[in-house]
Amino acid sequence: MSIYCKELAYLTDAASYYAAIADLPYAVWLDSGGMARFDILTAAPHRTLVLDDVSEFSDPFALIRSELGECIAPVENVPFAGGALGYWSYDLARSMMCMHNGHDKEAAHLPCMVIGIYDWALVLFQVTLAQADRLGRDFNQLVVLNEFH
Repeated sequence: MSIYCKELAYLTDAASYYAAIADLPYAVWLDSGGMARFDILTAAPHRTLVLDDVSEFSDPFALIRSELGECIAPVENVPFAGGALGYWSYDLARSMMCMHNGHDKEAAHLPCMVIGIYDWALVLFQVTLAQADRLGRDFNQLVVLNEFH
């Protein structure tokens, strides 16, 4: 399996890129806030894993590993070109470790875990390279950000 890379017009504000994908399912923007080298954006995972109850699955990380598929070699200087991305609740962490049960009543309606399995990402190289690349395992599957080509 190979990684496809396409250079896009560089915009210093990742918000313009995010606006192009914000309406897609499970859009994610990992914003460095100008403090790190990369901003990462992705959306429309090809698989979504949602765990509503801590007791549903004994090892949620095994579930994620089983859904990731075959490993591919890392791409030099690229922090994320697809894979698992999402959140794990404190309740899930508490169920896996000996931790104080400080259940957050405000977050009770949220799932314990929501993970997307993404096969593409837009990576903004903020500091040294000043470029934007759209990377993924299957570049032709999802066409977004057309106005930036």
